[in-house]
Parts: sequence; C-alpha cells; structure tokens
Amino acid sequence: MKIKTTILLSLVVLLLVSCAPKEIQKADNFSFVFEEYSCGYLPLLNALDTSTGVLIHTPLGETESIEIPLVLSENEIAMIYQKIISTNYFDYPPEVRVRGETPPSTFRLKVINGDLTHDVKWTSDLENAEPNFEESDQLFDLYIFIQQIIHSRPEYPEPKAGCA
Repeated sequence: MKIKTTILLSLVVLLLVSCAPKEIQKADNFSFVFEEYSCGYLPLLNALDTSTGVLIHTPLGETESIEIPLVLSENEIAMIYQKIISTNYFDYPPEVRVRGETPPSTFRLKVINGDLTHDVKWTSDLENAEPNFEESDQLFDLYIFIQQIIHSRPEYPEPKAGCA
C-alpha cells in the first residue's frame, strides 16, 4: 500500500512541476530590436538595435535617416527585460491587429534571449482590425514603455511637430 501511495504522490509532484510556469532567465546574449513607425505604417521613425547600440532615426517629414549611437544602461535593459517577462511577451502571436486610433500606431519588437527569438508586430488599424487579442493592452504598454525610455535619452533628437 505504501508503494502505491508513494508512486501516486511522485506522479502528482511530477505533474505539478511539469505544469508550473517556466521562468525565462535573462541570457548573456539578451538583446532586442524595437521599431516604431510614424503616423501609421511608413516611414520608419525609429529602429533601435540593442546588440549594436545604434538607433536609426528618420525625422518626421524627411526621407533621410540618421544613425545615432544609443546604448541603453544595464538598469534600462533590466527594466525592459522585466516588462517583457511580466507581459508574457513570448506568448504573443507574430502579429496583433487591434482597433485603434487615427493615425494608427505600428510597433515591432524582436527579442533575442539565448536560443529563443520572438518577433511581434502590433498595429492599430480602424479598417483591417481583427478581433482584439485578449492581452493587446499589455503589449501596447510594453511598446510605449520602451518608446519612452528611448525618447528620454539625451542622444534622442528633439521631435518635430507632427503625429509621432
């Protein structure tokens, strides 16, 4: 009888451990590419690649992009990583289209963490929206969080008037 109870208890513990959410640890190669588009879909306003420490910025109303060295601090990287994990970013589908405002917002975030790479594009679109993804507000908050960190950096150029 004790053997059956021990085996049953072991199976229950094994099941509970295997079903517990797995915490994703920050890898040494953690980096991301963040893109934001002005006034909708084009042109690309900003693209920050944290693996190279370069921000590609296209001022509003212009077609020429400029490269700006922009290296986030360890604290900023840690805050962004925590926000990525807390929003369950790795569970999102590759594209999220939600009903949104005018002009529409478009963001893309590609995250590399160890062997894991995940890429999600978030678009607010009045005409071609799919039913709202249940957690789309959290994803949008993540994008805005990253955007605010980038825009608050002293290297970031003064914005011109417009819809960005």
